Amino acid sequence: IDRMVEEYRQSLLIRKIEQYYLDKDTDFQITDSDIEQYYKAHKNDFRLSSPVVKGYVVSVPEKYRRRDWLQQMLRSPKQEKFVEAEQVCLKNNFRLTKYDEWVDYAEFLAHLPLLRSSNHDKLLAERGLQQIHHQSLYYYFRVTDMLKSGETMPLFMAKDKIVRILTTRRQGEIIRQNEERI
Repeated sequence: IDRMVEEYRQSLLIRKIEQYYLDKDTDFQITDSDIEQYYKAHKNDFRLSSPVVKGYVVSVPEKYRRRDWLQQMLRSPKQEKFVEAEQVCLKNNFRLTKYDEWVDYAEFLAHLPLLRSSNHDKLLAERGLQQIHHQSLYYYFRVTDMLKSGETMPLFMAKDKIVRILTTRRQGEIIRQNEERI
């Protein structure tokens, strides 16, 4: 027991010394350039575990008399038509959820009246405007861009992980340098 207590005491002391040097030397900054360089060098380490998408979902009451016209506006590939449809949605208080940044596919699907337990990957295959009628609403939605599971994740999604890796790496260097010096 005395030997174990002594080993534990020594490990605590070593940890305290390491923490002292870390606290003393942790004025380093991890820049966006550092993060980007690491990301480019290790892209294969950052793979998506589930699909991510960009797109939008609009819910429109079935009694809306200009629903077909709105559907045509949403179907148009021209950006100005979508902006016009967006204004119509705002004016009529239709729910419009737009994802210009990457979002998890499950979050996108949460805005549609679908069973969560079902597989909805077939919806990803369709690139045009899709619709679902549920109760008294029409849901119009489009996936404008998609990254599948296993593809390289976008940099902003990997950023936190890269910061942790670079911080841990830097802390390891500080500890190693101080051990060599001691």
